[in-house]
Amino acid sequence: MNFVDACEFSVWVYTKSKTRVAIYISTDDGGGRYNVAEAHGTLTPGKWCQMKGVVHAGDWRKQDQQTRFVIRSYGECWVDDVLLETSTTVTPAQAWPRLKAMIQSRTAKRISTVKLGDTLTLDARNAVLAPDTARVEVSLPDTASTIIPEEGLLVFAINATEDIALTGSLQLEPDADLRPGLRVTVLADDTVIAAPAVKAKAWKGTQSGNRPGPAPNIKGERPSSTVPLAPFRLSKGRHYITVAGPHIRSGGTFAKLELQAAAQPAEKPLYTFGLLSDTHLGSGRPEWMNLKLNAQAGAELEAALRQLKREGAGFAIIAGDMTDAGRRSQYDELSRIVKRANLPVYGCLGNHDTFRDSRKKDIAETIPKLFPNGPANTDYAFSKAPLRFIVLDGSHWYGKDTPVQGFRGGKADKTTYLESMSDWLRATLAADTTTPTIVISHYEFFLNRGVSPVSGYDLGKGSVMDKKLMVTLAAAPNVVATMNGHYHYNAVGSYHGITSIQNPAFVEWPNAYRVCRVYADRMEWEVRQMSNRGLLREGVVPKKNLLWMLSTTNDDLAGTVKLAPRTPVTTVIDEDFEGSTPPRSIFGYRVSRDIDTTRAHSGKSSLRVKTTGKDWGTVGYDLDKLMDFSAAGEISLWVYAESAARVSAYVSAQAIGNKDRHTVARLAGKIEPGKWCQLKAQIPAGYWRMDEKDVRLVVRTHGECWIDGVKMSAKRPDR
Repeated sequence: MNFVDACEFSVWVYTKSKTRVAIYISTDDGGGRYNVAEAHGTLTPGKWCQMKGVVHAGDWRKQDQQTRFVIRSYGECWVDDVLLETSTTVTPAQAWPRLKAMIQSRTAKRISTVKLGDTLTLDARNAVLAPDTARVEVSLPDTASTIIPEEGLLVFAINATEDIALTGSLQLEPDADLRPGLRVTVLADDTVIAAPAVKAKAWKGTQSGNRPGPAPNIKGERPSSTVPLAPFRLSKGRHYITVAGPHIRSGGTFAKLELQAAAQPAEKPLYTFGLLSDTHLGSGRPEWMNLKLNAQAGAELEAALRQLKREGAGFAIIAGDMTDAGRRSQYDELSRIVKRANLPVYGCLGNHDTFRDSRKKDIAETIPKLFPNGPANTDYAFSKAPLRFIVLDGSHWYGKDTPVQGFRGGKADKTTYLESMSDWLRATLAADTTTPTIVISHYEFFLNRGVSPVSGYDLGKGSVMDKKLMVTLAAAPNVVATMNGHYHYNAVGSYHGITSIQNPAFVEWPNAYRVCRVYADRMEWEVRQMSNRGLLREGVVPKKNLLWMLSTTNDDLAGTVKLAPRTPVTTVIDEDFEGSTPPRSIFGYRVSRDIDTTRAHSGKSSLRVKTTGKDWGTVGYDLDKLMDFSAAGEISLWVYAESAARVSAYVSAQAIGNKDRHTVARLAGKIEPGKWCQLKAQIPAGYWRMDEKDVRLVVRTHGECWIDGVKMSAKRPDR
């Protein structure tokens, strides 16, 4: 074998009904065996079927040894015509550097200039057309309109006279193929400024074994010919705006590009940083929604970090799944990449990083500098004025018969945060309630789902939220954003004024990451794709048509996070006990409680509470999921008591590190037997402590009483 060039392999297989077959090329990199490439095809029992695979040039590694072609069977099968061929065909990834150079050379004859306040209208005669990213050839269109080939690029050269902020639009007649999914990708250099899609009624990909299957063969709506561009900026100098084909069909007929430049120069940020996730450094190209370019991810990660360094970025953050399997060799590769790129990188652990019990040792010996407080402290905080960043490690594992530990013990194990992290996070937030703070994890904080307004892809019902974590973050007035990876698609949402940003995968299409610009009063962000468009093409599985992940909401390609206390939040308890049974949100201890329709302060009923023994009993609400702890609180309720009953009401909490509960505030008011009496309390803004947990509104009674009209409002004033 030639372990340099590409290798194409195939085999014919005949199976019976219950036989399962896997075909792959595997090798050993010194740290254990792994699969370089798998064969794909559909096996039909009782027929000869061909399975094919390819090892791409560049997927081989120098340290690989004992390479094998493997046919693995469960049951009986017949094998014929095994073929392995070395291929010297130039791949799109190999062709890209020369094609890119040719495009830039030929566009030099068609340069357009944009100045402050300009409106620039361009058609195909201002551009260069590369019909196929697998071929090093371009043409100069001589008509105003042109068809965007499915693997083609229409490229405009733009000279910016200074740093300029721009908006604009594209006129693009859609292709006749109306399957749901990507129409084109529009880029300013590597920054995505539009990703329009054909939208269909709610749809999902089918399931194929343990991986997502292809999109259904359905027809979507005919999209608008006008494609708005996300706000973007060009620094002074030469840039390239590209309309890239969608890999699955023609991009349609391009008519014109219109750009509007702001009248004032773009403000220079205090600093920029990169946010990447799901880099999955590893081997081969395993299939998920598309192909995970594990073997090539390292080179592309280094290229992205070097580009950030050239632009003057301060640092980068990788939000988990830095490696594909948590192997020592993969951590070694990450260490070398960070060292060569010479850009500070902050790490965050994901589930793929923690598959092995050598996690602690490998991290300590290979990438300790990615964790500023030492590799043993994978929950940490750091500050880059005007921001504070908090990074959380949710990649501890537990199973049915397995306690929480730092690595996966079995395939059914699930990930979690350590219990101690919650206390550490509360204490860290309490230590500074003014500095704008961004919290980062591999896992989702809050994620809107439903049907994507861009493509119609059905992301699932309701929202996904780590309730315990978001309650804690929402209680801090200075948490302005959360950032995560894990799900491999781009999404932006908001929870109680906290912007929730989910990064798409770097290793798999859309092969993207974010660049954030930080100013004194705001943070702006944009989405970029990896720079090698030939390699990006190689990662797409066209027959699956799963190309919805680049944009799932209307404003997820660019945005702004304000670095100010969040918009005032009002949360309310308004309970008049009008149901037939007590609300499930109320807890009770040493009491019986039921709805009484014979007595009420307002409405038709109230909650009757009676102690079940000689001791005091309690009823109340758990406020942790209801209260904005940065707000002022107003709490009131009505009580009716007989002469022998004694009643008190208060808000209590437990401070971190303290076993005993303490009273935050008592509800005041005079209780007169045989009358409805109101008890009230006001808690000033700033009185709450961020290190308080298990906050409760409690009514304590000795004897029988009735409760009605429980109300709580929380208001944080504008500042």
